[in-house]
Amino acid sequence: MNKVKSCEAVVLAGDSDGRQIVSLHAKRTYAFDAAGICVLADEQVPLYEPRDEPHAPWHSEMDLVPVKRTTDVIIHASAYGGGSRRCTASVEVGARKVIYHVSGDRRCVYRGRGSILFSEPDPFDTIAICYENAYGGIDENAPAPAQKTLMDFFRRHPGAYPRNMVGRGYVITESREAVDELVLPNVEHPEQLLTPENLIVGAPENWWRKPLPWSCDWFDKAWYPRSSFLAGPPRDTPLDDHEFPEVRLGWVEAGQRANADRKALEDMVDGRYFDAASPSLIVPFIRADERIALTGMTPSGRLVVQLPGTRPRMEVRFEGKSYDLIPVPNRLVLSVDEERLSVVWHGMWHPPRELPDRLPREGDDATMELEGVDAFVDGVPVLPQGAS
Repeated sequence: MNKVKSCEAVVLAGDSDGRQIVSLHAKRTYAFDAAGICVLADEQVPLYEPRDEPHAPWHSEMDLVPVKRTTDVIIHASAYGGGSRRCTASVEVGARKVIYHVSGDRRCVYRGRGSILFSEPDPFDTIAICYENAYGGIDENAPAPAQKTLMDFFRRHPGAYPRNMVGRGYVITESREAVDELVLPNVEHPEQLLTPENLIVGAPENWWRKPLPWSCDWFDKAWYPRSSFLAGPPRDTPLDDHEFPEVRLGWVEAGQRANADRKALEDMVDGRYFDAASPSLIVPFIRADERIALTGMTPSGRLVVQLPGTRPRMEVRFEGKSYDLIPVPNRLVLSVDEERLSVVWHGMWHPPRELPDRLPREGDDATMELEGVDAFVDGVPVLPQGAS
């Protein structure tokens, strides 16, 4: 397959108001040096590159997202402790700054009812800032009701933390089996630290009272709040949700259950479902020349990556006229260890009349785009998604 075309695609889609759009996508991958200067990489990462490892540096979801109002900033990095037991790390994008409290490995010590201790963190050199090392997980000791119907198989295990099911430290009921030697999170929100006093959840419906999981990598579709933009909030979400951290932070609107109940089935999908970054790193569209500053995530202590400053040129031609598109960055993935940065650019165009929705058929000209629409990125024709 042509390397350039595998990084570009055009699809016929609808915008947030349901109007038909021609949606053009281009992914560009850059290498950067210790000074954070980006140059176009020799090897370009395609729009979709599945990996077996769920959190590999370039594991991704489909990058063709026609309706997006923000930029996903996804960082693959580790905190550098230099042999200390605790440190902080941070990500800065424009006016947004997210701080991570990082501890060495710790475990619970259970001394009997009401007596729980946390061990002192081990010294560490590096710890990955990922959701496996954040607060969350599944308490397998939580009693689960018998599965009697097909729907029961699709319901959340009562011991699963809806915000992050791959993390550590989530305990529903106090018992020696659940608590003693429990591995605790390494990466936490600095103002929502897990303590012996707030360790026990008490009941599955109290999940929302526990600390937010804190990381900077991919955020799974099945986790709250992202999952709520497709199927509504978890069933045990209280009607009065004003105390939810996600509501206070502006990630979701208050009245989630009531809002979901009022929606028709065809209106359930909210465009925010396609935001794949950690909720704290879903930011307003960044500029082409934006800087991303990482502190505590490199041996030198600080890395400032300067985005290239140039956007791909996007153009569509239709019925003898040419239209320039203004691309915006839908997604940005930065891997510190690989010294790589990828940016997915998106441009959209509203056709003056409704277009037939079909892919090219056998016998069509190879450059034919969506029944008379020709799309170009940097002057090169782009084939529709699914065409070869």
